[in-house]
Amino acid sequence: MYFIKVSSNPNLGKGHINRCLRIRDKIKSEVTWFIDKGTKKLFFNDINDKVYEEDSKNSFHKLEKKIVTSKIKAIIIDEVHLNKKKIKKLSQNYPVILILDYYLQVSNTLRICLHPIPRIEKDFLSGFEYFPLYKKKTLSNIEKKIKILIAFGNIDSKGLTEKVIKIIIDLFSNNSIDSKKVDINIVLGKYKKKKYLIKKSISLYSNFYLYSNLEKLDKLYKSTTFAIGAPGFSHLERIEYAIPTILLSQNKIQKNLLSHWEKSKCCLVAKNKYDLKSKILILVKSKIMNNKLKKNINTKFDSEGALRIVRKIENYVKSY
Repeated sequence: MYFIKVSSNPNLGKGHINRCLRIRDKIKSEVTWFIDKGTKKLFFNDINDKVYEEDSKNSFHKLEKKIVTSKIKAIIIDEVHLNKKKIKKLSQNYPVILILDYYLQVSNTLRICLHPIPRIEKDFLSGFEYFPLYKKKTLSNIEKKIKILIAFGNIDSKGLTEKVIKIIIDLFSNNSIDSKKVDINIVLGKYKKKKYLIKKSISLYSNFYLYSNLEKLDKLYKSTTFAIGAPGFSHLERIEYAIPTILLSQNKIQKNLLSHWEKSKCCLVAKNKYDLKSKILILVKSKIMNNKLKKNINTKFDSEGALRIVRKIENYVKSY
């Protein structure tokens, strides 16, 4: 049996949950989940595994209680705020695997970073081969219209959606882009504030389409020409559809990742609003660049990442 401890607070989005679910799909053993209080009905109704809500955020109380009566192989932890003291205590008696968004040193653990950080170190895995993806097919664009997707996750506290919309409207206004040839799909998360202001800003344009609280974006992904977003889990979903993307950072962790993504040549990175404007123009006007990014994505990524992760976990458990 494996234990999975994951941050499931809806304010954080579903990225942590979704990547753990993909890893879990490749685990043949029984799995028990430990999640944040009040989130079982939100995200785990369709899961056949046992699921326990912890007493509070960052609590390990129920997990530690269940360990006593369970024969477990390992504990997989995907938490926003890692309790190093607790992890150290657990790793003394059980194999502990940490799913990370950045490089972190924690002794006596296997650490797996689901981002392109080129760091070679024992018991630290990162890079494209460990991305838990499922490659998917896009639809052919019968209308021959350019379809731009703007999506910055569940919260977008930095207001990047609004900034991108303003830049695109400016490009329409000065005729840098023919608005008749472009559709813009805007996805707003459940916890995005001041949605009414965004709705107002696009009210004069018939080619802006607003979507809120979508459970899945697959229908939009299938018809997207290129996207503008952040390098979080949503970017992994875009990679599954080989969608060229302009990446912007929402926080310090993501900012550190942008240089690695830029080197991958699987996306474009915008460092400021002027850079973003030029990158949008490139992808609107150049089919060659779009095709080049798609080709690079298809070359670098496959559907075996989750299986590789589970094999590494199993090997770590055996050698523990």
